[in-house]
Parts: sequence; C-alpha cells; structure tokens
Amino acid sequence: MKVIRNPLNEVEMEEIVKHLKPTCEHIKSFAMWDNDNKKNIIEVSEWKDHISHDKFLELSSRKPILDTNESKNMFRADKVGMDDHINEIKNVLKTKYQVRVDLRGTFYYPPTGFMGWHTNVGAPGERFYVTWASEDNKSFFRYYDDEKDEIITDYDDKGLTVRQFTIPTGKPYFWHCVGSECDRFSFGFMLDTTVMLDWDTHQQIVAKLGQSNDISKYITHLFEGKK
Repeated sequence: MKVIRNPLNEVEMEEIVKHLKPTCEHIKSFAMWDNDNKKNIIEVSEWKDHISHDKFLELSSRKPILDTNESKNMFRADKVGMDDHINEIKNVLKTKYQVRVDLRGTFYYPPTGFMGWHTNVGAPGERFYVTWASEDNKSFFRYYDDEKDEIITDYDDKGLTVRQFTIPTGKPYFWHCVGSECDRFSFGFMLDTTVMLDWDTHQQIVAKLGQSNDISKYITHLFEGKK
C-alpha cells in the first residue's frame, strides 16, 4: 500500500500554510474554551497501547472488518467557524486535480492524542490528509503495508505535512491509525475520482467483458498497466 508524502509543489504548500496556521490557532483556542466546560481533552497514559502492533493483530483478525476506529483521544473540530480558510485549502486540491473535493474531517490531537486502528473501507476513494504539528517527529501517521508485511510509522514534520493514499473497496484493506505527543491538527479530504464514460464506450466494454464483470476494476487495471 503506497502513501505519497508531500505530493504538492512549493507554491501549493505555501498557499495551504497561509490558511492552515490561523485555522489551527483558532481550533486550539476553541478546544481549550470548550474543555473548560466539558473536560474532554485529557491525557491518556496508555495511548500507545491503542495503536500498537499487538492491537493491530487483534483488530485485523476480527470479522467483520473494522471500518471506523473504536478508540480515540482527540477533539473533533468540524464546526469551529473557519469554513472560509478550510475551503481555500480544499480549493488548492480542487484546482490541481480538477475534481470535486469533499472535507472528511477536522481533528485536533493534544499530547497523548490518538485515533485507533481502522480501515475506512466503508468510504473508499483517494484521500489527502493535511497535517500541522507543533513539533518535529513527535506525531505520526501509522499504517500496515501489506506488500512489505510490516507496520510503517511515518512521523510528521514540524509545521506542514501532506499525505495522499487510496482507501480500497476491499482486500487488501488499508489499516491505519494516528498518534501524537504534541499538538497535531489534521484535515482530511476525499477526491472524487469517478471516471465518467460516454454510453457508446460503456456498451463496447460491456460487450467485450460481459455484464457480470466489474468495469471499474478493468479500467483500474488498464491504468496500472495490467492485462
């Protein structure tokens, strides 16, 4: 499973930073204000256990496959009044790839913050995660690489890190999780990569493959150079 790190050019990254910094400052301020009343930002001493190799082995052997995480310590910040800045970040991706871009989630991870192992198999597609970290190598994106049969821990840079990866519709599932020992802000986006075919082309492919075949997989194989 491939994770592409910082796929954007320097100008695009600078445009994101311009809108990301004030957004993260506002989110933390809002989270601290909200915490005065709800006391929901806490330290979790055993946070590493939730995103460990042993926990992955336990969860990945379950049936049915785990779509969303079952444990977490983070602040969900989807409605904090920074829509204009977030839309500008979204527009960087929309302009580059010329497709519809949807926001999938806005998260603040305090120190000992985490999101447990999960696959997101119920919402497949091309994902971009824009991350802002207060310290270097103190927070990370962790995932299982099925080709190498190993768990990869990809540490965040101080400031901006962008990651691109694909959530598949089935096996091999993309198991992943998040951990942090600093302030970490994460903004998830999904790109609409649906390929639209004209009717004649669609009918030609159906005639060649048969109605029962998965045309989307056939097209994917063509783009990947497979027969």
